[in-house]
Amino acid sequence: MQATTTSDLLRQVRNQIRENNSNGITDQEILDTLNRGQNKAVEVLTRNWIYNYLAQETITTDVNGMFKIPEGARGNRIVNVEVTSGTSSGVYRTYSLKKLNYKNVSQYKNVNSSSKYPSFYSVQGREATVYPQVVCDVSITYVRNPEKIVKDAGYIYEIVPKTIEEYDLVVPITSFNGILSDTSVMIDWQDTNFASYFSDLLNAVSGKKLVECRNGNNTFCIVRFDSVDSSGELVNPDISFDNGSTYTTLDAVDNFIPQSAIKTLKQSRQVLDYILVSEYDSEEIKKSDSYAKESYFNIVDSQTGLVKVSLQASPTSEPDSVTGQFKLYPMDPYKQKVLNRPISSPTSLDMDDLGFEDDDKLCSTYGSSVLEIDTIMENFIIQYAVTEIRRSLGNQDMVSEVNMLSQFEKDIKRAHSNRDSSRRVQLKTSTFVKGRYRYNLIR
Repeated sequence: MQATTTSDLLRQVRNQIRENNSNGITDQEILDTLNRGQNKAVEVLTRNWIYNYLAQETITTDVNGMFKIPEGARGNRIVNVEVTSGTSSGVYRTYSLKKLNYKNVSQYKNVNSSSKYPSFYSVQGREATVYPQVVCDVSITYVRNPEKIVKDAGYIYEIVPKTIEEYDLVVPITSFNGILSDTSVMIDWQDTNFASYFSDLLNAVSGKKLVECRNGNNTFCIVRFDSVDSSGELVNPDISFDNGSTYTTLDAVDNFIPQSAIKTLKQSRQVLDYILVSEYDSEEIKKSDSYAKESYFNIVDSQTGLVKVSLQASPTSEPDSVTGQFKLYPMDPYKQKVLNRPISSPTSLDMDDLGFEDDDKLCSTYGSSVLEIDTIMENFIIQYAVTEIRRSLGNQDMVSEVNMLSQFEKDIKRAHSNRDSSRRVQLKTSTFVKGRYRYNLIR
């Protein structure tokens, strides 16, 4: 089944309100109402069935037994706190802590205990404390917020890889044996003395090699020989600076102290080079401003709406004249985390374990462009947006809209039906009270 995207939601809302003026209601106004509807739907759903929005995180308490509730917890709503305890015999046991009422917290504060593990916890605002107040690892289960609904920015047409090579240090070079002097001179790289200096070193190292010669503070590459297999290739080689320029002769540097090495190829691996994007929206992902949050983007699962990875768009991204698609180049991110999302480096994304695939959706880093749990939530969210927009336009006959919205809300409340539940039947009828039989006397 095809998942519901933001474009689908916008189209269906506009169809329902029968908008005559296409400029009357903006996409952002509809998105605002859709997000309010989603928040309402999640609140109704999680009161009856929380499992679709549960998340877990392991946190270490401080010396006072306190920890901060994860920022993604909806309304600071913790549903379980677990601790794993161990014994000297190596037996481990995981158990849940009991939640204290705020009236009972004082009797457990600052209580000396020989136990390394707590038994209770309490919540105060955005923080919680375990008792006894000890340092330990706690596993927090909480109700998370849904991803914010944002506009589509395109979808992945093709993932294009590139090969990078990683080298290991084999032989450090401590001197150029007088070939480079303390004065600025022109070097003839066809000089056999230069090649012979490296001859023994190079021939002693098997496999594909790389020779790097850097200046004293190891910041500026004086010369770099790529893919050298033998010392004979040092005669009239291509010599390149870090900026990629190539030279056949090179000025020496005053007081040159080589911080250089001969390295051998460690491994070659394929990583992400760029993403070929269809229907790219440059307003949602602004690759030209690397300091803006809009330069970061999410890759979203096309079926579940969950964010798979977040990247930053490189300014080198450009339209592809061959395919007509957009070549979106990821870059090493300026910030490692944006809006509490970790931002990945493209060189860390091996093609064998990429995490995303063709047809996955792209959107801004503010949320997701695919609706989660769409089969349950879609009708309510659309009807909520339609009701809100019609009310804002001054429509008088709202009874049918409100009734329809109420019916969809009932459907969400019943979403947990026919799903397994951890609840047990409580004997609280007029016949049985707390396990005892009651005689209903007729008087």
